[in-house]
Amino acid sequence: MGKVECRSERMIIPTYLSKKHEEMPMYSEYKQHQDTIGYAYPSRVNTGLERETLADKEYDAVILENDYVKLIILPELGGRIWKAIYKKTDYHFFYDNDAIKPVIIGNLGDFIGGGLEFNFPFHHRPTTFMPTDYTIEYDEGSATVWLSEATNSPLQYRMKEMHGIRLYSDSVYFETLVHVENTTSVKRPFLWWANGGINVNDDYQYFFPQDVTWVYHHYHRYHNSFPIAEGYFEAADFKDGTDISMHRNHTCSSSFFAGPSKYNFFGGYDHRKECGTVHYGNHHIVPGKKVFLWGHDELGKGWNEAMASTDEDKQYAELMAGAFTTDQPDFTYLAPYEVKTFKQYWYPIEKVKVPTYANLYAAVRLDKEESKLRIFAVQDLQDAKIVVSCDADVLIEKELNLKASDYCEYDLSLPQDACHILLTMGQKIVIDYLEDIPEIIDMPDNNPGTPAPDKLNNAQDVFIAGRHLDQYRNPVWSGKDYYEEAVRRKPDYVPALLGLAESLFDYAQYDQALYYLHRAEKVINRYDKNPFDGTCSYLKGLCLYYKGKVNEAYNAFFKAAWSDNVISPAMTYVAAIDGQRKNYASMKENALIALSKESLNSRARNYLAIAEYKLGNKEKSLELLKETLAANKLDHLARFLYALYADGDMSEFYAVLSSNPSETCIDLSVSLVDAGCYDEAISLFENAKENIELSTMGLYCLADIYEQTDNQELAESNRKEATKINIVDVFPYRPEELAVLRRAVEADQQDGTAIYLLGCILYDKTFYEEAANCFEKCIEITPEFYIPYRNLAVAYFSKLDRKEEALELLKKACSIKKNDDQLLIEIAFVMTHLNVDGQEKVDFLKDNWPEKPSDNLVWDLGNAYLNIQEYDKAIDVMSNHDFIVAETQEINMTEVYTFAQYGKGKMLRNNGKYEEALECFRAAKKLPENLNAGWWDVQVLCYATIAEAETLMMMNKPDEAKEVAGKVVPFNVNHQVFRLGPAREYFVAMAYKLMGHEVKARKYISKFVCEWEEELKSGGMKKNPATGLTISYVPDAESISKASILAALGYSRLFFSDPEGAKKYFEESLALDPSNMKVKIELDTIL
Repeated sequence: MGKVECRSERMIIPTYLSKKHEEMPMYSEYKQHQDTIGYAYPSRVNTGLERETLADKEYDAVILENDYVKLIILPELGGRIWKAIYKKTDYHFFYDNDAIKPVIIGNLGDFIGGGLEFNFPFHHRPTTFMPTDYTIEYDEGSATVWLSEATNSPLQYRMKEMHGIRLYSDSVYFETLVHVENTTSVKRPFLWWANGGINVNDDYQYFFPQDVTWVYHHYHRYHNSFPIAEGYFEAADFKDGTDISMHRNHTCSSSFFAGPSKYNFFGGYDHRKECGTVHYGNHHIVPGKKVFLWGHDELGKGWNEAMASTDEDKQYAELMAGAFTTDQPDFTYLAPYEVKTFKQYWYPIEKVKVPTYANLYAAVRLDKEESKLRIFAVQDLQDAKIVVSCDADVLIEKELNLKASDYCEYDLSLPQDACHILLTMGQKIVIDYLEDIPEIIDMPDNNPGTPAPDKLNNAQDVFIAGRHLDQYRNPVWSGKDYYEEAVRRKPDYVPALLGLAESLFDYAQYDQALYYLHRAEKVINRYDKNPFDGTCSYLKGLCLYYKGKVNEAYNAFFKAAWSDNVISPAMTYVAAIDGQRKNYASMKENALIALSKESLNSRARNYLAIAEYKLGNKEKSLELLKETLAANKLDHLARFLYALYADGDMSEFYAVLSSNPSETCIDLSVSLVDAGCYDEAISLFENAKENIELSTMGLYCLADIYEQTDNQELAESNRKEATKINIVDVFPYRPEELAVLRRAVEADQQDGTAIYLLGCILYDKTFYEEAANCFEKCIEITPEFYIPYRNLAVAYFSKLDRKEEALELLKKACSIKKNDDQLLIEIAFVMTHLNVDGQEKVDFLKDNWPEKPSDNLVWDLGNAYLNIQEYDKAIDVMSNHDFIVAETQEINMTEVYTFAQYGKGKMLRNNGKYEEALECFRAAKKLPENLNAGWWDVQVLCYATIAEAETLMMMNKPDEAKEVAGKVVPFNVNHQVFRLGPAREYFVAMAYKLMGHEVKARKYISKFVCEWEEELKSGGMKKNPATGLTISYVPDAESISKASILAALGYSRLFFSDPEGAKKYFEESLALDPSNMKVKIELDTIL
């Protein structure tokens, strides 16, 4: 038997350096990321990249290897496995890059492809480019690297994940042991996807278990059969039948999730290299099986080039395995202080091809095409026997003695009927599998989406839809929107009242939350006061606690604990309040009650240890802390308390804190202060000053603790230190930080930093007027600080109906921080939506142009040229900048170029220059190489295709015109064409018209005109569409929606040869939404 080696070392890796993350808070309310909330606050984001600097950078690396595989782990980059090498063949069973080359995919910007990424609490991991804490554990026959962090994800604040990467001496597989924990006081949704990047080529094959007969796209939007797909699947047309298990058959980029399976494995196999990758996990807990791939189109080529570290033609795909989830988005709840644990396994395979069955002992293929039985040993198979049979006929029976990584094969004629595989080791059955290929493909309908609140039938339907949107973290609608509508319809509907209260609690609006809780309580307690569900009393306790009414909260928590579902969190708070009262015997007793319901509740475990220590039972306390650390190696509160109570070396405690040490210290201080452990909290922060660079909020929190313990001198000195640092790494967001900042401002009303940060958190918590007051006050105190001007502009534009004042505030911010890229992007946005003169916008951008403009700013300048009909200049701008493709931003980039060609073509056609116009319309559908991008669905170019067909008709080339127009129909409506809006129906109708189907075309467009006119009359609840851009400004949703309908009606008038009617509608549309450059082009080019 071999051994496992594990070592830490500093590793030099060539790295494309990331740009500095944005200093300003980004309140990106409508940003979507992988169909869920992309709101960036409280974290700083990176919205741009550079490729000019490739530097050697040192990283902490942990190398974990045995005789079979070698893993290189980078704790500094989200705790990912950077490289995984099958040593026998030197096969990288995850995508390998020799350099760190970030792209914009992650919620906060930076992401790197390849290796194995561990995604929590959503996908992709928001902190995928940030450090994790780590430690190494050695055991006989194995070694484990534990990596952990608490993430600053919006409305999932500081939920913790820890994953242990464990390698055994005698196996090809490695194991991941996962611990996910809700460290907050209310339920939180999460998902977990392990994302393995893989190197692929035309001979690569993706595989699922045999019982998977269909696959689906994100959110179950689209479904198709597997492995042979027919017809449309999202943007791809697989026509009469395509084997989508083969990478070569994918023109379009796509995601496909496996339908339900009774089996635990899936993966991919490279027939060219004769090696592959297998994931294994208990399908009851780890059911998610997904493939993502970049296709062979222009978009796929752009992304493959963006991610590869060399000029080598590397194609990228991903194998993803989900725990407690089967989709993206598909979130499961964690109750307050709940912990879930599970395991996943990955291993390479060799020569066996696509397995018929695989587990942690072997991968076996019944190769019916080549008449062979193929076996790859995942671990030693000694004194083993394999039997393959069909019905009662034994086809082969062989003794096996294989070592891990051995491969063997046997010639075997196999029938097409289902065969049975039985692999045993002595008396132990290790594989018992009867081929499972269902005859019936039971595929569900496509998910039509969730209707708006006013489109649903009753309060219950509205509530259920809202709860779903909250759970799935919808980027457009919140559950609160639905709960309010449910309560409007049925004022005593308890589920919606509780949903509203919980939403309001999350935004620190405690009085409003209590209002709805009191209403719910009256209904719940109508006949008795002992409900089965204690949520109402528990939420009441939380609101009272954060209002400072601790005694009332104590009573509410105790009452809540009469109900089973909230015993653990309620009694955790009871134990904390006992600690504040220095009643440590009760603290101990109540912490034990909390642990009786959730044994891994880390806060309760640590409160129990504190209580024992305060009762004089030091050894018992230390023993409890050891037990906690045995179960959770990186429980930092337990680590700190152990070091403190055992008089240990504090520097060792801080040395492990890599994942934003100040944020970790604030987390721990909250738990300590809640339990009245002020001395411990002071020790935590004071020791932190000697070992780490304590953040602004860390200093304010320390000052606040000193104030609560009547040490005004130290409170004042720490606040003075804090006020010097107004640029922060993480913005305040905890309710405790809100209270700390309020008290800091009360203590010193000239503390500009405290006032600024208070404004930031107030805006996040939706106290918009109060936030604006803070920014106004901050401008008075610190007039040379640029961010308050910008933040005030955000508040005025988005929330306070003072849009016209926003622009001058932004210009003032830009005069202080000159040539700032992000400020210029925001100025361009606001100018557009205020309908500022186009030439003024161009001049301002050019006068303030930075030395190295971002991709976003370049296309903003291109858009500005579109607005003044300078199409050649827009084309020139877009053709002379090297763009780097960014997720969900491809359309913003490509539209500027295609719109410019389209507008230029229409102007030329108006002047009778048909040949030149035709060249423009065709050029609109072929991007220059410097854009490095493409389209998720080329149907978005239907406007250029119709323009081309119209021009051919004008040139008396009807046959060519009909052929070109025929490319638009049938139109496959999918979410990748959403930016066309309802106007897409005009282009479909025009296609039919140009093809000679006049009646069909008129009937088609008429149907939609009636719908659009009815929509204008009826109105309804509206929200802004989701965007891939990190934009903090919120236009009026009703205006944007109405503008879209008016634009569609304008197109309909073009169809009916009514240019004056079209102009009227286009003008009305642009008055409501001046940002629609395509409508502007149509208006500018109508004859």
